[in-house]
This record gives sequence, C-alpha cells and structure tokens, in this order.
Amino acid sequence: NVEESKNKADLAAEYKRRAAEWEEKARVAKQDDVCEVCGSKMESGDVTYARFKHAEGKVHLGYLKVREWLKKLRESVKERDEREMRERREGRGRRERSR
Repeated sequence: NVEESKNKADLAAEYKRRAAEWEEKARVAKQDDVCEVCGSKMESGDVTYARFKHAEGKVHLGYLKVREWLKKLRESVKERDEREMRERREGRGRRERSR
C-alpha cells in the first residue's frame, strides 16, 4: 500500500505540474496584441489565424489605404514645395540679371 500511495502522490504531482503549465499557456495566449497598422487589439489565441483574419478585415484594410494615400500626399506636397522653391530662386536670379 505504501508503494501505491507513492505512485498516486507522484501522479498527483505530475497533474499539478501539467495544470500549472496549461494555466501559464492560457495566460500567455490571452495577452492582446496591438496591430501596428490600425491599432486594433487582437487576441493571440491562434496567432496565425487571428492575424490572417485581422489583416483581411475592413478596418485594417482601410487604414492601409489611408496610410498609403497619406504617404503619396506627403510626397506630392514635398515635390511641390521643392519645385516652388526652385522657381522662386530662378525668378530672383532673372530679376537681378535684368536690372
């Protein structure tokens, strides 16, 4: 009976260890990831599936479009400003030469 008690105590300790591992995995899995594109919180249970599903979502795709549009807009504004600066410089040079 002592042998059987030791086996059951070992088995109980193993079950406790496994339970602790599963609890830790559950805690880690429920942490929220924040999308760097749209700022939405995503549960990271099944990370691959959740991220794929999120990346196909309307909000995420909308933010991608807005960010791309903003990037193009900033580039065109920068180009326009640079062109205007060149034109001003060239205009001053012409006026100074014509005097």
